[in-house]
Amino acid sequence: MLNTALGRFRLVAVGEGASFLLIGGAMPLQYFTGFPAAVRVVGMAHHRG
Repeated sequence: MLNTALGRFRLVAVGEGASFLLIGGAMPLQYFTGFPAAVRVVGMAHHRG
């Protein structure tokens, strides 16, 4: 899978998609339950990746 440019792109795309879904789950925690730490943790992981 990592032998071609398309394979590497797919791997990065899957990682970005997963981090987007995690942020999508953390945002309601921040606004509806008042738990902003979830967004901070997921946000740091998203920006480092």
